[in-house]
Amino acid sequence: MCVVPTAKKCFELCQELGCNEWYFMSFVPSGSEEIKKHHRCRCFPEYHMCFYNSVPRRYRDFE
Repeated sequence: MCVVPTAKKCFELCQELGCNEWYFMSFVPSGSEEIKKHHRCRCFPEYHMCFYNSVPRRYRDFE
C-alpha cells in the first residue's frame, strides 16, 4: 500500500505485481489521470485485485 497521485499510475503499479483487476466498486476509473493527493493504492495478489481509495483523514499527516 502506498500513496499514488493518479488511478492510472496505481493500476500500472498493481499490474506489475499481478493485480490485473480494478475493484468494481471504485468511484475512480482505472484510466483516470486526475491528481488526487490523499489516495492510496493497494494490490491484493491473492485476488488479483487493485484498490484505489482515499486515505482516512486521521492518517493524512503528509503533503
